[in-house]
Formats: sequence, C-alpha cells, structure tokens
Amino acid sequence: MYIMGFLKIKMVINKYWKALFMFIAITQIICGCGTKKTVYCIDTTGTSHTAGNAAAKNMYGNINKSAGDENIENESIEDESLLYKKVPVYGRNEKKKIKKYLSSLPDEITEEEAKKKGIVMKLYNGNKNNFNTMWNGFYKYVREGEKALKQQDGVIKCYAKPFKAAVVLLRYTTEGDACYTYVSFIEGRYYVMTDNSRDKFMKCTGDGIDEIGTFKSIRRRKEKARIGDKNCYHVIYSVFKKPYISGKEVKKVIKKDNSYASKYYDLFSYYTYGG
Repeated sequence: MYIMGFLKIKMVINKYWKALFMFIAITQIICGCGTKKTVYCIDTTGTSHTAGNAAAKNMYGNINKSAGDENIENESIEDESLLYKKVPVYGRNEKKKIKKYLSSLPDEITEEEAKKKGIVMKLYNGNKNNFNTMWNGFYKYVREGEKALKQQDGVIKCYAKPFKAAVVLLRYTTEGDACYTYVSFIEGRYYVMTDNSRDKFMKCTGDGIDEIGTFKSIRRRKEKARIGDKNCYHVIYSVFKKPYISGKEVKKVIKKDNSYASKYYDLFSYYTYGG
C-alpha cells in the first residue's frame, strides 16, 4: 500500500514538473528571451547583502564571457547618439593600445570626419543652447550602466551584455593644436588618458600622452558664474573616484579636495546663460 501511495505521489510530481517546464518554455518563446532584454536575477538565499553580491558576480561573470566585441568601427551607424560606438574600448591594462590609437588620430579633423570616427568635438553651441548628441548618447549609456551595476539588497539586475563603451573628446588650443581625451567605461569603471602630444607649448610627459587614472562615477554639475555684467552658469562634466556619488558628496569633494585627480577629474566644461 505504501509503495502504491509513493508511486501515485511520484506521478503527480512528475506531472506538475512537466507542466512547469512547458510553461517556462512557452514563456521564453512569447517574451523573446535571449534577445536584448533585461534579465532579473532574484537572490533567493534571503541571507545577506554579501550573498547577493556573490550571486551577482557569478551571474554577471557568466554573461560577460559570452558577450561580443562592442567595437563597431567599420559598421555604418545612422543614429548620431550612438556614434561613440566607433571608438575601440580599452581598459587600464591596455595602455599601449590606447596610446597607439590616440597617436593614430589626425592633427586636424573636420566635424563630419570626427563623427565618422566617433570623436566628440564642438561639445556645446551656446548660441543655440544645443549640446553634442554623441556625448549625450555616451553619457546616458554609462549612467544607465552605473545604475544597473549598483548593488541592491535582494534583487540583482543582469544584462545580456556587459556595459562597455568609450568616447574621445577633442579640443583645440588657442594656437590650433588638437588635444584628445580618451574615456572608456567597462563594467562600472572609467579609465581616462589624455593626449597633448600635438600641443607645441605644453607636454606633461615625453610623448605627451598622460594616464589620468581610474574612476567610478561620472557626473554633471552646475555652478553660478559671471561673464562681464551677466550672470551665467558654469557646467562641468567630471569623473569621480567614489562610486554612486551623490550631488551633496560631489559638492563636498570639490570644496575640500585640493589634489584634483586623486578624487576627481574634470573632463570638460562650458558656460551657458540658460542652465
């Protein structure tokens, strides 16, 4: 009798397991799992924040291994906000590659040629209050990456591909020499290098290419300023050593820190009357 009862229970369990697997399979087909949709991984341990972090690390690590190369330098991109994807993505352990890439950039370049290479120039047009679309696309993407990688109790967000991008900022000196800044973002870490090799009047190192360092946050801040007899705003984009830094913390760092690149680094700034 006990054997018969056990067999019946086993049959019921098998039946429900089959139904469950069928439901999962149908759900995957309907929702299109495997495409570029966000996957949410729930920490079922219910123990601690540390356990959740470990689960996230394992899950995200598996996804990273299967992710493809983000560099699409030779592909056509119509959306101007995605043109930064033309820039090859290198991390802090690939300094030679970054130097080689920066050295390959031209001394002079038109705005259209810059777009083709994913180089950001003419960051802000004060007359039209128009900001560079490519920079906006990069900034939006990396801020999304920061938020996605932020550790939260219980819930861990996992994405189909790791957050990985780079951008090159170009400015000209008053003498007309090109100066480049390379900024990469790989899984929550920013890496910054500058290339002043073309600046005839200022070189910090022998080859003019300097390693600024690794940072964990990028933020936009706005300070009151004055040009002539008019009030305006000084808008500054900076990277910070502290992860997930808040607006209040940014003000404290800027106010108290005197060592500059040890805690933050200003990428570029501009003045505006509209804010």
